[in-house]
Amino acid sequence: MPKVFLSIQGLRGMAALFVVFHHYNGIYIEINKSVGGATPWLLSYGHLSIFGAVGVPVFFVISGFVIGVQQFQTGAAGVYDFMAKRAARIVPLYWSTTLIFACFVEWTPVRLVRSLLLVEGPANGDFPVLGPGWSLEYEMFFYICFAVFVVSGVTASKRAGITILIALFTLLASAKKLTGAQILDFFDPIILEFCGGLIIAFMIQCRGVTRPWPIYLGIGTGALIVSTTPLITEYPTIRTIWGVGAFFFVLGFVSGEIRGWVFMRAPPFQKLGAASYAIYLTHMILAFSLFRWPIWYWHWYSMIEPHLGLVLMASCAAACGLMVHFCYEMPINALLKRRLLRRPLPAPQLSLPRLH
Repeated sequence: MPKVFLSIQGLRGMAALFVVFHHYNGIYIEINKSVGGATPWLLSYGHLSIFGAVGVPVFFVISGFVIGVQQFQTGAAGVYDFMAKRAARIVPLYWSTTLIFACFVEWTPVRLVRSLLLVEGPANGDFPVLGPGWSLEYEMFFYICFAVFVVSGVTASKRAGITILIALFTLLASAKKLTGAQILDFFDPIILEFCGGLIIAFMIQCRGVTRPWPIYLGIGTGALIVSTTPLITEYPTIRTIWGVGAFFFVLGFVSGEIRGWVFMRAPPFQKLGAASYAIYLTHMILAFSLFRWPIWYWHWYSMIEPHLGLVLMASCAAACGLMVHFCYEMPINALLKRRLLRRPLPAPQLSLPRLH
């Protein structure tokens, strides 16, 4: 069993870039509708124009996996340490980017407060002020539930707590699917993608499970290819296929690395993975504060080939995310952890990259 899953860190970086391409392609489509600028035609086939959003289910599965393999202290002290560590990782950068983004969009005080508290979607059925924050609402909710059912020690064992948590999520997600009740908004079926990561964490304990890792990657690749074709017409079906593909991709990458096949181990992939959270949160600020001016007012769309423009924008987002990660995110996270975590934590079962 490797101490560090380099493949997973690299996969996180690629998932962040996929989301960036998805949102920036939407900007080009918006320009095309308003002023007649060209759009990246390579993304016009089937559902390729929205395929970049597959990065979110990949994030969710990875988050479930990372939490599933970690070792932690149980009881009240363990719950505090677990949630303090999660809050130190998620909250500072999210609050900072949300307040900056609020300078470029319209908002109300109530909506801003709900956004900062990560409850805007379930409370109002709307996106938070910083759109990508919707995924963090599910992320933090998953952490809270994991702390209650597993870290608290209310069950006989970690395995029992995770089993109960998965069963509860499955039951309530089914109820949400059947009834559409707003009170169950936190139990949208996408919450099951975190459960998929927890399942992977248990599956890899058996070496026989890891042996057919190329088959897992083949299934994941096949599912994601099918999701881009016109054969699938309903978005909920596409979203479900993305979740299945993400599950098998993460399972394949982890299993392959256990078997000695490490993917995306080169430093650029690892640095992108480390900065993936910063890239994910800051790229929309660039879109509203920087890219709209040269694209619209300087007619960038008429001078730069749209595919090249998309690559340039994504490259700029990656560079900005890296700078924010090393210059702001890492120092503020370290400071908060020193202030919040006053007791030594047990050694983790696996030493994984810092994933939120």
